[in-house]
Amino acid sequence: MSRYTATLENGNELAWGFDRPIGEYFIQLFDPEDEPIFSVGSHVTLTPHPVYPHRKHWSNGELLQVFEDYNDAIPEDHIQSLALDLVF
Repeated sequence: MSRYTATLENGNELAWGFDRPIGEYFIQLFDPEDEPIFSVGSHVTLTPHPVYPHRKHWSNGELLQVFEDYNDAIPEDHIQSLALDLVF
């Protein structure tokens, strides 16, 4: 599994990556107390995204929209890898 993190200006922690065993990209956001704001992935949604509360499965294109919301924190090559369905 690849998992990367960044602390945002508001103190929230962003995590993203690729889980090789299940072939899933994911992105997660936690508040400063480490409580999940959302935790979504291609196959598993642990905590729904507040803008899309009913979405349980995400395509790469849908995840890409969320990744791009945090393009100041996520490296461009990770965003491009998701768009091309490549492991990062």
